[in-house]
Amino acid sequence: MTPLFSITNTITRDEYQTFNMVVLKKEFHFVRSLIIINVCALFIMMSIMGETLITDFKHFWWGIIFIVVMLCCTNWVYFTRPKRKANKAFDENKLMQNQEYTVNFYEDHSEHISSFGNSSIAYDKLTKIIETPSHFYLMHSKGQGTIIPKGKAGEGFVDFIHKIKEKYNI
Repeated sequence: MTPLFSITNTITRDEYQTFNMVVLKKEFHFVRSLIIINVCALFIMMSIMGETLITDFKHFWWGIIFIVVMLCCTNWVYFTRPKRKANKAFDENKLMQNQEYTVNFYEDHSEHISSFGNSSIAYDKLTKIIETPSHFYLMHSKGQGTIIPKGKAGEGFVDFIHKIKEKYNI
């Protein structure tokens, strides 16, 4: 059986980091969580500052500086931690580093071929297909998926993926 599309790719650190951030934003509501954390922290700190303002006005400005520094630190940690974790996961998994794989697309399934073996995944078993300007991510579960760069895909591949999304309601 001849595949409709065949894409060969190598997982690099940058692709893995990008995949990790896209999954965090789309599946784990990264931005919404960050907004909730900031609003809660701001309310808590402002309530503390309200008491400080009533009792001692000269310490009010130190409190404002403290709030700004705490919010900046919280946001910095919240944005850099996923990147560090992705780097750590990539570095610890020696098998994944620069691993070349081929994905063959057929009418009802995709076939994944690498030096570790072959697997076949029916499209109705995919949980989601995430599209970005440069990649498609075929999600097998909430945190696991296959990276498909659009630049390596042939003519008509984007339409093919859109038809799969529509047909299988992914």
